[in-house]
Amino acid sequence: MGKTLGPFILLFVLVSLAGVKAQMADQLDFAPRLSPDQSKVVYYSYRNDSLPDLYLMDLKTLKETQLTFDYKAWDLNPKWAPNGKHIYFSSDRGGDMSIYRMVLKTMEIQRVTFPHKGYRHSEISFTSDGKIMAYCEFQPNRKTAIYLRKLDSNRDTMLIRSAQSGDEFYKPVIHPDGNELIFLKNMSNDSTPIFDVFSLDIFTENVKNITRTPNTNERMPSWSSDGKYLMYSANPDSNSFDLFKRERDSRKMVQVSFFNDKQELNSHLAHSILLFDSGYYGMAQEGNTYIYMADINGRNVWQLTK
Repeated sequence: MGKTLGPFILLFVLVSLAGVKAQMADQLDFAPRLSPDQSKVVYYSYRNDSLPDLYLMDLKTLKETQLTFDYKAWDLNPKWAPNGKHIYFSSDRGGDMSIYRMVLKTMEIQRVTFPHKGYRHSEISFTSDGKIMAYCEFQPNRKTAIYLRKLDSNRDTMLIRSAQSGDEFYKPVIHPDGNELIFLKNMSNDSTPIFDVFSLDIFTENVKNITRTPNTNERMPSWSSDGKYLMYSANPDSNSFDLFKRERDSRKMVQVSFFNDKQELNSHLAHSILLFDSGYYGMAQEGNTYIYMADINGRNVWQLTK
């Protein structure tokens, strides 16, 4: 049985941050992540009239396998554990949005976080040694909190929390070395959001705006697997979103996606392989969104999902 939404996919709620409007499409594939051994890609997808499920593609055979099948649940934003044995993801299969993990060998799904009623947990990232998981808690009073969890003890520490209602953080991602965390914050005073990328030094708790672009929206930041680059989507021409790669040390920024008729949102740079989603979400033209693979500079593009 499909997770029925009607005759078409309605894309809303958790992807609204991207400026995505409700859209008609047959297939919307998002947020690809390369496995630590570089052999597989995990992502989530809206297919036909269903809510999102997780999918896995073998890069050698290009065989796609559906991983989740809960027709009533939103399964979103999968992330590989650094050991490659587990896939963590956000889901509301137990009620409020929480973090789960799948044991890839057995396909067993285990609940990882247990938010209070009305709270939501999502936005997962890890240090490269697999010892720390960062995640975000969305609270019903329009506040957010970012937590660090020691995975050997499951002990959580609150890293930062909104000072007041409406002062929310989005898309926190911990650096692979565990010393820095980046997140998005809305800088607009009106109903149209303008997001900048902020950096938080985990040890000094110093917070700074690292993009400062009042006329440009930044979206979906991520660190490269080696920590040398910050990836994010932006619309400097106030039109479609493209992907940009920023060197952590020099702060040099270059564009790495070049479709003229589509826009890109989520990306993952690992082992000189760039994965990203590209399509028509949020644009005037209706259409599907697929997963692509390219080199570190966004060239030699290869479409993975179809």
